[in-house]
Amino acid sequence: MVKIYTNGSIYTFDKMYPIVQSVVVDNGRFIDMGTTEDMLLQWGRQDALVIDLQGKTATPGLIESHVHIGGVALNFLNLDVTGVNSKKAMLAKIKERANSLKSGEWLIGRGWDENLFTDATIPTLQELDHVAPHCPLFIPRICGHAALVNSKALEICQYHPSITVPEGGTIVKDERGNPTGLLLESATEIFQKYIPEKSYPELKNAVRQAVQFAMEKGLTSAHTNDPTFLNGLFQTYQIYDELINQEKLGLRCNLLIDYMYMKDLRENGMYAGYGNDHLQIGAIKIFADGALGRRTALLSSPYHDDPTTVGDAMMDQETLYSIVHDARMLSMPIAVHTIGDQALENVLDILDQFPSVAYRDRLIHVQVLRDELIPRLVSPSRIVYVPFSTIFFIALSRSSFILLPLGSIIP
Repeated sequence: MVKIYTNGSIYTFDKMYPIVQSVVVDNGRFIDMGTTEDMLLQWGRQDALVIDLQGKTATPGLIESHVHIGGVALNFLNLDVTGVNSKKAMLAKIKERANSLKSGEWLIGRGWDENLFTDATIPTLQELDHVAPHCPLFIPRICGHAALVNSKALEICQYHPSITVPEGGTIVKDERGNPTGLLLESATEIFQKYIPEKSYPELKNAVRQAVQFAMEKGLTSAHTNDPTFLNGLFQTYQIYDELINQEKLGLRCNLLIDYMYMKDLRENGMYAGYGNDHLQIGAIKIFADGALGRRTALLSSPYHDDPTTVGDAMMDQETLYSIVHDARMLSMPIAVHTIGDQALENVLDILDQFPSVAYRDRLIHVQVLRDELIPRLVSPSRIVYVPFSTIFFIALSRSSFILLPLGSIIP
């Protein structure tokens, strides 16, 4: 059905006609624009749906370039400590949740950020044990690159001083060599394998809530990386297929697939662009380094506030080369988390050895960048982006603005 939006102040992002009164949409695509009078004259036939914007401002749908909708979904199931502004308040929330759980039941959460704490410090292992003595605890930081655990979790995971920690990970210890309860990067993998998986109905319902939440904030398209949150490639694609293609929720999604699922992609004939205009496979997701918040982003020189470290590489160059090689064998682009300048350089050194593919490789975040690296980014086959926060659009969605359900997926 043709829809005609009239009597608005509509931003088109077209230099020739940046703002128009009316647009015409057919099957989710703009097909014409101009004055209300002209659009009604040309398209106002009997079966057209006319929507009067009553002078309100409208924009095309907003596209989130990098998000983890699956992670947002888990916040609907687990303890959400996002925005908590003190250690005391966080411990109180943990205690409240722990009191509702049975002995031995995992307390899972997400979202703490010590930069918001008025009392500055991160909860200690002893403090976590005090508020949750009977249940194992696992609460990642807001960035996902650090996590807190308690003694019960250490016990279940059979921690010992010489335990093998995955490459790029750290179990932080005090001056006596005892765990503090803080994990960095891939050290979280030791604990995650002991956490029971959520059921399919639980995850699907949580993703439904997360998708609806994203749309309420003004998003109509999202590039989302979720297999590690939603128990693998198949379940991730199935959940989104049912919600987007069958339930018609309306959010267009481009799925980034973690590199460990490349075999699943190959065996099932899935590739970049697989799907339709509303749901499709995107790039292979890789983490080259960590985050600035816990000084795990990989820099070319030491951190100013901690000269003992330059951060962490999540894998060596040989492993990174192998992953990119396997992705290219599938004609897949890669999407690499690179926050530090040395991490970016390491990735570019690998990418320069491979031909490009149909879709662009993505360098995600790029928060620390040296001047001499910029020319290496200027390529039609590469795109650099800093994901914008959906928080910026909360006020927009609550105002008199209208967000048209348009926009397309652009891998």
